[in-house]
Amino acid sequence: PEPTPTPEPTPTPEPVSYTIQRGDTLIGICMRQYGSDRRVAEICSLNNITNPDDIKIGQKILLPQ
Repeated sequence: PEPTPTPEPTPTPEPVSYTIQRGDTLIGICMRQYGSDRRVAEICSLNNITNPDDIKIGQKILLPQ
């Protein structure tokens, strides 16, 4: 019998880089980017942020797609 072809893996979207601006909060960024604050924990995890209130102006973070 013919070998079954292996399906190509679906590429995972790459995270997007974002630089923290004056007045930004992770909740605010999440609301603008995704329309809700449900992904704050995911952003923290992706960026090794232990305290979501402890971000600095000029800090570069990754936002999941």
